[in-house]
Amino acid sequence: FLAVARLLPLHPEIARQLDKASVIRLAVSYLKLRQLSSTGLPSWCRKPDEEEKKLKQPEAPDLGGLILQAVDGFLMILGTDLTILYISETVSIFLGQSQVDMTGNDLVGYVHTADHAGLIDHTEKLMGRARDEHVALSMENICVRLRSNLGKRNAQVPISGYRTVQLHCQRRVDAGSGQPLGLVALATALPSLALSELYLPANSCVLRLDENFCIVLGDTSKRSNQDMNVSVPSSLYQYIFPQHLEAVRSAHQDVMKLGQTLTLPVGWMPQKQQQQQSYLWVQFCMNALFESKAKQSNRQPKAIIAVAYILG
Repeated sequence: FLAVARLLPLHPEIARQLDKASVIRLAVSYLKLRQLSSTGLPSWCRKPDEEEKKLKQPEAPDLGGLILQAVDGFLMILGTDLTILYISETVSIFLGQSQVDMTGNDLVGYVHTADHAGLIDHTEKLMGRARDEHVALSMENICVRLRSNLGKRNAQVPISGYRTVQLHCQRRVDAGSGQPLGLVALATALPSLALSELYLPANSCVLRLDENFCIVLGDTSKRSNQDMNVSVPSSLYQYIFPQHLEAVRSAHQDVMKLGQTLTLPVGWMPQKQQQQQSYLWVQFCMNALFESKAKQSNRQPKAIIAVAYILG
């Protein structure tokens, strides 16, 4: 077992401390990952040609590592049964979980029980789609609560011990048969509800919503708020481009259930420009505020804070 552990892509100190069960679990995951990498479409094991070798600089930084540092989250590669074949080390930053401990285990075991059905339903739909469908249809965005060892007791956290993340999943299929081999998921961690302040860039604004998504407060002091041109009170839905209403309804359900959500970019039609059918691209990060004195199991959001990022 020690000889097998030395063959795994792990630091020698970590490999020496593994027990037999961990060695088998990691070895099986590594072999499945190799198969998914080599037979999937496109291949991740393509050998560079001579021109690429000439252009490649030995001193160039690790691009993959820089991307993971830039993205506020972590990367996962899952099998068809949602077994974690690979997870980046950055999971320890956002969940306090160990990369070695999670690899080879079922992702469902780390998801809150109330989110199991939604996760399985979305992934089954993604796996069942035909190979020749549009590339946008081979992707799913799922908002779930993952087990976290970093959570502190806070009145605004609906369920302690979990953190809400947005999973951007893309299916990977076999190059020959077209059968699904697994999923590549980028998990974006949403801002912690325990934060007392949050930096807002110039292209953002804050809206306060009630449980029916009615805008009850909007800061009009910033230029970005004037661009969005909201009136108080009014429904958030009346500003959304018709084709994106379903995505906003899904986000409404998620924030009421999970306490947080991150929407895809949606079309926002300012009130003055609705007749011209012109719109902005806006992405919302929503956080629910809960009554601190109510029981954790019975608490309902008293308000929703929506940070709108104007993308263009």
